Amino acid sequence: MSNNILNLSVEAISFIEHLYHTYSLSNEYRLRITAHGALGAIIEYEFGFDSKNNSDDTIIPFSNFDLIIDSETLHNMEGSFLNFSGTFEAGEFIVDNPYKNLINHDKCNHNH
Repeated sequence: MSNNILNLSVEAISFIEHLYHTYSLSNEYRLRITAHGALGAIIEYEFGFDSKNNSDDTIIPFSNFDLIIDSETLHNMEGSFLNFSGTFEAGEFIVDNPYKNLINHDKCNHNH
């Protein structure tokens, strides 16, 4: 599934939906993606659920959930493809951004 900002693989969508179900999360929670690092360098991404919206956040709606991304992270993720690899118990999100030619592997923070 895609939009103008971020494309998600079927596997990433399935994993996110699995997390909502596993933790019995309501729609008030959104999956927040935060980038640490600078464009052109290695960027580490953090994933976790958040029910708060900050003034610089962008909400990206998908059919069964929303993502929330702050303005700095949005700049780093624009045009990226988010995939999920592994099992629900031991997997990782993979962020592929063609504009940076870097692929970042990040373990998901299952805390909410």
